[in-house]
Amino acid sequence: MQSILVILTGSPHAWQAAFTGYELAVRGGLRLVAGIPAELGEGHDAGKLSVEFEIGARAAGATFSTTQIEYRAGRLGGQLPENLRAVLVGQQDLGSASELNVLLEGLSCPLWVIQGRRELSRALAIELAPRSVNFHEQVTTMGREWGWQLETVSVSSLHPEAEAADRSVGSAVSDSTLEVSQAQFIRRLSAEPSDLVLIPWPNSGLSSWGLVEQVDRPLIFVPST
Repeated sequence: MQSILVILTGSPHAWQAAFTGYELAVRGGLRLVAGIPAELGEGHDAGKLSVEFEIGARAAGATFSTTQIEYRAGRLGGQLPENLRAVLVGQQDLGSASELNVLLEGLSCPLWVIQGRRELSRALAIELAPRSVNFHEQVTTMGREWGWQLETVSVSSLHPEAEAADRSVGSAVSDSTLEVSQAQFIRRLSAEPSDLVLIPWPNSGLSSWGLVEQVDRPLIFVPST
């Protein structure tokens, strides 16, 4: 059986990631695995986290298991499940851009960064130039499997000078190719009525950490090389 791993630290965002994982596991017929770090922050107990996770998984009707993992400074290791379809992590459990990059570099499956609960029905995929056929194929498959209404937006490039020229434009992200600054791109992205955003990884021209810090919905980084 294919699996989804949620990094369960006990933080509020980690629990939101677990709730998202329950939904994904049920919808996709997958096993949700709670990876509980061997080293937890003060006030968190591995046994209590495991019990609370299992109660939630049973209530949701999800297939589940728990395992001990190593997770520190973005490095993920330990008894990881096989056939991983995705890794879910709470935004609060990523402390810096370097931690995000370390985690991304160690994965061959999509990384979901969760910072809130949303009904997952509308997905926005960001295609960056040069276009990645692999990314396009993956997000199309994900949209079909998860039952998302999928929209794709192409961004040709990001330029600081585009900021001033675009201040008067109040429209949300559209299907047309955009040439914008990262700040303006994030503002437009936040105005789009999507439940989650898919980003190719690695990418050039966008700050992945800037997106994690400023975008107010789940982000999915999809390996595209």
